[in-house]
Amino acid sequence: MRRVRHSSKVLAALQALVLVLLAVGVALAADSLAVYVATPTPGQRSIYELRFSLTAALPRDAVFEIQFPPDLKLDQVKVVGSQTIDGGFRFRKRGNTLIVERTGRGHVVPAGKKVDLKIANLRNPRQLGTGLQVRLVVRRGGQAVADVTSPVRWAAPPKVLAE
Repeated sequence: MRRVRHSSKVLAALQALVLVLLAVGVALAADSLAVYVATPTPGQRSIYELRFSLTAALPRDAVFEIQFPPDLKLDQVKVVGSQTIDGGFRFRKRGNTLIVERTGRGHVVPAGKKVDLKIANLRNPRQLGTGLQVRLVVRRGGQAVADVTSPVRWAAPPKVLAE
């Protein structure tokens, strides 16, 4: 039977630790999305708040494609804004997709920073059920830089946007 040297054991342990740290880093760096409803009253208009963070920086000319389920009505959406993304927005509707463009006047948002996007006058479905999903695709120059999906949470968003 061959004896393993102490230094070989230490080296193997260090390699295992590095692999674990890399795996944790990849898991922590994933794009994230949460969708909240300020007034979860069936059939009524509400403000929908998307809170997300991306592994890539959010450019000044980013385009957000927000796909809502057919149960949510976009016909009365009039305002899109943010407390964390500056520079202003333009938006248009295409079926049940809201296309929101940054105007290019704001700052680049660093990767990993938690941001919000608020959409006013989105009509809630007549029955607030589970399983409604919202998909957010973030594009720059026609290329997708993020693609995330989240269930709708029938609750007001937390007061503080966690860093």
